[in-house]
Amino acid sequence: MIRLKLTGITVVSIVGVAATLLVVLNKEVGSKLKGRQEQAVRLKKDTFVNSMVLLTEQYEKLAQQAARTADLVSLMRDEINLKARQQKLLDTIIPAIREDLRKRFAGKVDPYAIWVVDGTGRVAALDKDREEYERVLKYPLVKTALSGISGRDVWLEKIQNLLLLRTVAAPILTEKGTVGALIFGFALGNEAAQQDEKMIGAEVAFFGNKFVRGSSLSQSDATEIESFMNARFERLNIPNASVEPEMAVIGGRRYLTTSALFPNVVAPSNNPPATQLGYILLSSVDEEVEGPLASFRTRAMIATLGFLVIAVVLMLMAIRSFIRPIERIEQGVLEIIGGNRDVKFNPDGMGECATLAYQMNQLVATLTGRPAEDSDSEVSWTDPLFIEDLAPDEQDALIGSGELGQQFAQSSEAKLTDDYYRQVFNDYCSARKSTGEKLDGVTFERFRAKLQKNEESLRKKYKCQAVKFQVQVKEGKATLKPVPIR
Repeated sequence: MIRLKLTGITVVSIVGVAATLLVVLNKEVGSKLKGRQEQAVRLKKDTFVNSMVLLTEQYEKLAQQAARTADLVSLMRDEINLKARQQKLLDTIIPAIREDLRKRFAGKVDPYAIWVVDGTGRVAALDKDREEYERVLKYPLVKTALSGISGRDVWLEKIQNLLLLRTVAAPILTEKGTVGALIFGFALGNEAAQQDEKMIGAEVAFFGNKFVRGSSLSQSDATEIESFMNARFERLNIPNASVEPEMAVIGGRRYLTTSALFPNVVAPSNNPPATQLGYILLSSVDEEVEGPLASFRTRAMIATLGFLVIAVVLMLMAIRSFIRPIERIEQGVLEIIGGNRDVKFNPDGMGECATLAYQMNQLVATLTGRPAEDSDSEVSWTDPLFIEDLAPDEQDALIGSGELGQQFAQSSEAKLTDDYYRQVFNDYCSARKSTGEKLDGVTFERFRAKLQKNEESLRKKYKCQAVKFQVQVKEGKATLKPVPIR
């Protein structure tokens, strides 16, 4: 019962400590992973913005080069019929510009739309829509280009459909000044979002006026993104504003998101609402936090189970080493109650158990009249020390007659002196050496104290005047044989 109780208490304690440690570690690791993901999201955002700026700068340079095309400059400088100009732009010059870009960049640079506007900002040609003619583009970017300075912007423009476009514009210059502008429009749609997703490792969505215009996610997910963003547009009313990373559930998956408006976007005068043009980045919590966290939990559980097994085994071994001596003592007591007076308690185990076994041996020795043993001595007082079956001459010794008895009686006339004890001690040590037994811990003082203790108990048992000891070797072991003298 004691073993069961101790085992139960031990197992529960170890499991409790392990579970607490696991919970603390799980919380700590989860917190660190989330903190790292927030840093990663900010880094992805910086990478996205820097990449967009660099790419737009390259597009701007390409527009500047194309705007210096001789045929384009000549056509925009000459005063010809507007319809004829449009026809030539759409049939010859703009296709030539596209073909040149495809060849130079292996099809990787392909504007969705190309505009050519005259010196007043009117559309001279738009290759995506032949009906787009003579409309004045009132975007600030057009005004900047017509002033002789190239630039870049993001437009929400209706070309067949309402599209979000990354635009660059370059002036068409002659010796007389600016005669128009060439504008490239690159669509920020699903394809662009998917390319950016591969680059930065996070889902990307572009929005314009509270609607997703392009996304690396599915259409149903895009609708959920719109609902998520509607609550955040008020915080994005200021140009260049951004929202700190926050959690969102899109399509049943958890994401850490960050969003911002495209920098330096200014609404055209004919389309004032087109001011909230921006992007949102979504970094998967399930993949970047929950995945590693689940992996950590698995490894931690395995390590914890291993620790529990080892701890329980070690604890059971410790309990066993503590309980077994107590169980042996209990068994010995039961045997004594059952009538066995020859029980001997082995003083091993923990310190308290050894002390208890020694005291039980003392108690049994007192009750039965046997010599008591000294647990501090290396001398082993075993059964051959006890007088059980006496030889005839040994019987004479008991009554003080016979050769052996007279010999001991004569020597006992004088009190037992140190010389006597010294002689017995020397004989005993010599006998142990002859049998190869160790003498560690056997000192004269402890040896004499042991003999005197046994003498007292034996005198009471045999009701004799004195007890002396005879050293002998029996069964390869040095022993002390007590000889009572009356």
